[in-house]
Amino acid sequence: YLQSHGVMADRTHWLGHPLYDLYDPKFRAYFPDRNEIARAEGLDPEKRWVFFPENFRWAFLGDAKLESMHAQGVDIVDLEAQRAYCREALGASSKWLAAIAKRHDIEVILRPRPAVNSAQIRSFVAEAAGATPPNFHVIKSLSVREWIFASDIVVSSISTSLIEAAVAEKPILRISPTAVPETLWYDWCAFVGVADSEAALERAVTGELARHMRTSQPL
Repeated sequence: YLQSHGVMADRTHWLGHPLYDLYDPKFRAYFPDRNEIARAEGLDPEKRWVFFPENFRWAFLGDAKLESMHAQGVDIVDLEAQRAYCREALGASSKWLAAIAKRHDIEVILRPRPAVNSAQIRSFVAEAAGATPPNFHVIKSLSVREWIFASDIVVSSISTSLIEAAVAEKPILRISPTAVPETLWYDWCAFVGVADSEAALERAVTGELARHMRTSQPL
């Protein structure tokens, strides 16, 4: 783009995303370690941590918000499709993750997006999955980066948190209970392993955890 607008080739450089530099091992000591987080959040550091950064913002938008966006020129059909997808996908994902959390050796951490009310998402999860097991946690505190460092595997939908986790060299998995609308799809999603059923999610998660057994430190 820059070169097509007159910038010389020797004046353009690929730098990547500066924030991703924080995943370099030399910076990890700046963030709380797994044991600190476990004590603060009531988690078992000896269990395997499955981190699910929620990325379904459209699920919580009401009709008035969609109409407001439509009035600004956004296609209402696309908006409704995005909301329907997010509600269906979050509901199924909650149910599948709750099933995994029944295992005695796993902690599931669902982190809501900053803009999503914790009570609202807990209510949504309860309606979709029923009573969740003790090893299923909805925790909004700490940053995505801190959870990625501490966790053993990162599972999400179309969240760029999966890219961050890959930079941190953590196992990643894309959960996909239903087809992603074209308006929410990113090309990079095609390069991430996908689980499209509860059984596939359990196989993939337990398989990755078995391949990456934690010793004294998380991956």
